[in-house]
Amino acid sequence: MVVRFDARFRHDASARSAAPIRIGVALPFTERFGPRDRKQLDKIEDTVEDVAAGRAVLVLILTTPQMREHVLYSSNGEWIPQFHQDLKRKLRRYDVQVIAEEDADWSVYTDLARTS
Repeated sequence: MVVRFDARFRHDASARSAAPIRIGVALPFTERFGPRDRKQLDKIEDTVEDVAAGRAVLVLILTTPQMREHVLYSSNGEWIPQFHQDLKRKLRRYDVQVIAEEDADWSVYTDLARTS
């Protein structure tokens, strides 16, 4: 697994406490699309950030041989269903999967940022 994280949040407890909702945006790889498709992955990352702008912060990107996951945190989750629909519309070629849950401790971020 390759982990890339935004180190600005490692020691910023106030920023973390203001955003207790974790959002995972996963894109499974296929025979035609995989971890070596750097330009496509960069465009997808830009799209995720653009669609989430002002509502969530992208803090972590996980890449495995099977998928790429973008991890974001937000102060609320009301906008997430529309976010998912917007991503599916903008990224039609991909199987965009979105999940959200409470994670006030930023457990996924802190665990992976600590080991990276």
